[in-house]
Amino acid sequence: MKLLMIDAMHIIGNIFAIERKDDLHTAFMKDVRKLIDSVQPTHCLVCFDDLSRNWRRTLGQHYSQRGYKLPMALRLQSMSLAKTLRNNGIQSVCKSTMEARDIINSVKTRLESLDDFAELEIIVVAGGKRYHSIVSEKTSLYSPYNRGKAPSKKTAQVISEVYGGTGKRVVEFLALAGDKDTNISGVTGIGEKKALELLNEYGTLRTIHTHKAMVDGAIGEKLRAGLQPNGECITSYKLLSAKTDVSIGMNFSQLQVQTVMQAA
Repeated sequence: MKLLMIDAMHIIGNIFAIERKDDLHTAFMKDVRKLIDSVQPTHCLVCFDDLSRNWRRTLGQHYSQRGYKLPMALRLQSMSLAKTLRNNGIQSVCKSTMEARDIINSVKTRLESLDDFAELEIIVVAGGKRYHSIVSEKTSLYSPYNRGKAPSKKTAQVISEVYGGTGKRVVEFLALAGDKDTNISGVTGIGEKKALELLNEYGTLRTIHTHKAMVDGAIGEKLRAGLQPNGECITSYKLLSAKTDVSIGMNFSQLQVQTVMQAA
């Protein structure tokens, strides 16, 4: 099974950024077809953010959700893309208060836990550090948009080289160092280099929290301020973590790529 999961906003944002001449629906379907032709998946799911409500913005008003940056007219157009996808034999899903990555991570987590999908390969089309924690041995992150360069692909090996691990390790790193794309500051004064040093020394964010009183100097003061129960790092960790229990309301046989779509 090769499952292609697409963050719809990744495509919509790129269409808007480069001012393509096609209308949104035509341009969007062209990109989806190119992705299917390139990846050759057996199954496909396009995931949409809920742009009206978002649990992360309730938790942190400073949190930046990409869809809010788009003009209202484009946001309204994007709401009817699900019908266009369905007419082309492609399933899509949008869940109340959730972002696409909550849906994608939930599907990915469930599939990776099932013995029936031992030969599973998942390709997630999305961008930004917020998605780096989703990468695993069976799941890679792919983007066809790379500023004129070859498409980028992030595997577990690539992610491990940057963060010193995958999954939860990535979330803990970004909770400390911050993520400008989502307007998450992390711990004030702790950059990427220091975040990696701290995680390499203590192993986990929880261990850093346990030993923060023992860290000397300015770094210790920053950690003690940022790792309070309601401190910025704790909130950042929650904002950066993706849900694992979102139900898509359909079985995986429904995600099979239609022959008509492959030939389009």
